[in-house]
Amino acid sequence: MQTSQMQTVLSDRFLVCGLGNLGQHCVAALANFGVRVRAIERTIPSGWDVPDLPTMLEQVIEGDFCRSSILQRAGIADCRAILLLAGDDRINLKAALAARLLNPAVRLVVRSNRPHLNDLLARQFGNFVAFEPSRLSAMAFALAALQDQTIGAFDINGVAYRVRQRSLEADDPWLGDIPANLNNRSRLILGHWSGPLPLPPDSLFYGSSIMEPLRFGDWVAYVEMRRGGRWHEWEATATLHPSRPMLTTAPRSTPRWQLLRSLQQAARSLLHRSRLLQIALIYAGAVLGLLLLGTVILRHYSPYRDWFDAFCNTALLLLGGYADLFGDSAQASGVPRWLRLFGFSLTVVGTGLVGVLYALLTERLLSLRLRFAPSRPRLPDKDHVLVVGMGQVGQQIARLLLQSGQSVAGLTRQGLDDNTLGDLPLMVGKLPDTLDRVELERAKSIVFATDDEIANLEMALMVRQASLSTGLVIRTFDRAFSDTLVGLLPDAQVLCAYALAAEAFAGAAFGENILSLYRWGCTTMLVAEYRIEPGDTLVDLLLAEFACGYGAVPLLHERVGRKALEDGELDFPRLDRHLRSGDRLVVLASIEGLRRIERGELAPRSWCVRLHSASPQADFEGANAIARITGCSLAQARSLFQRLPTLVEAGEPPTVCAMYEYQARSLVASLRQRLVDAEALCWATDLG
Repeated sequence: MQTSQMQTVLSDRFLVCGLGNLGQHCVAALANFGVRVRAIERTIPSGWDVPDLPTMLEQVIEGDFCRSSILQRAGIADCRAILLLAGDDRINLKAALAARLLNPAVRLVVRSNRPHLNDLLARQFGNFVAFEPSRLSAMAFALAALQDQTIGAFDINGVAYRVRQRSLEADDPWLGDIPANLNNRSRLILGHWSGPLPLPPDSLFYGSSIMEPLRFGDWVAYVEMRRGGRWHEWEATATLHPSRPMLTTAPRSTPRWQLLRSLQQAARSLLHRSRLLQIALIYAGAVLGLLLLGTVILRHYSPYRDWFDAFCNTALLLLGGYADLFGDSAQASGVPRWLRLFGFSLTVVGTGLVGVLYALLTERLLSLRLRFAPSRPRLPDKDHVLVVGMGQVGQQIARLLLQSGQSVAGLTRQGLDDNTLGDLPLMVGKLPDTLDRVELERAKSIVFATDDEIANLEMALMVRQASLSTGLVIRTFDRAFSDTLVGLLPDAQVLCAYALAAEAFAGAAFGENILSLYRWGCTTMLVAEYRIEPGDTLVDLLLAEFACGYGAVPLLHERVGRKALEDGELDFPRLDRHLRSGDRLVVLASIEGLRRIERGELAPRSWCVRLHSASPQADFEGANAIARITGCSLAQARSLFQRLPTLVEAGEPPTVCAMYEYQARSLVASLRQRLVDAEALCWATDLG
């Protein structure tokens, strides 16, 4: 990332190629950064989905952005980044190659659904990033469908993180605590509030509420990481209990008659359940009876006095061998007619019975083959999430929900391949007619994720009329339409897929690596990765100043040349660290927070700390705390204790050290633990 001010005006220009719904939302997101935006569209439409879009654009050029001449006309040589947002991956990648040839330094932000090719191009080109909008927004839909305390989930360095919010009950162990004191290695409090969620939510980060005691009914938001395969201990103990030992007894001996009776009952039960087996046994019994009857009759006829010969000849007749036995006229002349007629009857009846047995056996083998073929599980009975529309987005949502352990069912117009989400219960039928066959009132929530937002609305209205308790999550593509639906269905969660993805594309255009996003209230929160470069405005900044000044939460800080895990287990970074050139920083922020970081707009520092008195043994520890939290030198911090009472000073020449409220209150709390009487003061009210 490069947050230093642009050296020329031209470096503050961005080019958006493809003004579809996603492209228009990206223009609106870039306009919030106060940069100049140009666009290329093959055919300029008569109307726009985003209101006032032309006022956000410096210039719109009509033409094919795969052509070098069109890119040159749009000023690609002077652009900081180009966003290639056509719905066809082939067009976007062709344009990316052309743009790289015209401007080797331009940042390429590409819409593409080819992960392997994207990785290869990123290694080959550098300064290249590719996203698929459906993958970016799928997590937001999945989290909305859970209808629980989790509002965000993501991975950093292979470690799972989640963002949660919950209301404090009367018996909550956190009641009366200061939120900042609840931070530990695995949990970081983001903020707490009473009543409706403040807007924007990132105004809670490191605000005054962090230092206020928690009361009944308050809401708390926090981010936590998973350690050792489980989440934080206080929560895990509520659900993880050792199971009770099972009572076992020695097996008792079973009398033989009881064993025979059990076998008889099992056989009767099997015969009762299987109609096919009943028929097969009847036919097999008939064949066996004819075989015995024929053997006895042929045995008493003089030419076949031997039992074995009589048995074989009877079997031959049953299998259609009449001609082999009685076909020779000379041999048959001495055989009575009644015996020849009996042999002919055995052949006719035996051929029919054996044919039926063959048919039953074939049917059984085919049914076994189908039984062993992969089959989908049955639909859940209750508390499941129903995903309507199993396109690319629906499949990704279902996959994320299954990975979280949530029971899921799918509803789609066309079936899926057996190898695609094979453990997902699936109903296939025409939408929305198939909804009538689903027990909607037992579902936890329903996600309408088809590519037709009108169909999503129609089905959502049908569900709302049939069930008042089922949660609704609706996928849309137009922000104005989304705002209308919020008024029509205030209890539903309406998410505009392109608006969610556009903020990630816009953040990536400035050089940040967007790792994940989620929705918090009406605000899209982004997990962004920064690389601190030489000359960056972040160099030598305390993490506390970064967090409080920009309203962003540091989640991971890796020093240059070192990994976060080298010092032991991964922890949330301490705010008394300095940022250095080459460091890696992963933060949680809104698009407004990223804009402030990009423009270097730190919030003003309006707090300071007054030292009143200190015990004789507190000088050393107190000075260390001041130097660590404010960033001043240790010698300067020790000199403060020689002239009490005084305000904490820093810099050369020494001036009153301006701090953020969170810094000042944290310093006061640390000093009081070291027997130093200190007070946090606001310049506007306490020193005005």
